[in-house]
Amino acid sequence: MRAIGPCALTALSLGCGNPACDALAQGTSNESAQGQPCGLKRLVITHDECPDWLWGCTRSDHEKMQAYGECLSQLPTCSPQTLEQWTAREYACGLKVSEVSQSCGS
Repeated sequence: MRAIGPCALTALSLGCGNPACDALAQGTSNESAQGQPCGLKRLVITHDECPDWLWGCTRSDHEKMQAYGECLSQLPTCSPQTLEQWTAREYACGLKVSEVSQSCGS
C-alpha cells in the first residue's frame, strides 16, 4: 500500500501545488526583489507560510490571491526615477485582494 503524502491530503487549501500559493510565493518574492533598488522592504510569503494566509478563504478568495500574486510577479524593477509609478502599480495589485472574505487568513 502506498502512503499518501501531506500534499495529497491538503492540496486544495494549502500550498502544495495550489495555484494561489504558487502565485503568492512567486509574486511576493518578485515584489521584494524589484522594490529593493528603491530601498523598499516587502513581506515574502513562502510556500510553508502560505497555508496561514489562505486559512478560511473561499474559492473566490483563492482566485483573488492568485491574481494578486500574478500581478506582483509583473512588477518591474524600481528605480528612484520610477518610484511613484512603481508604487502605483503595486497599489493596483493590492486592490485585487481588497474584497476577500473577512475569514480569509484569520
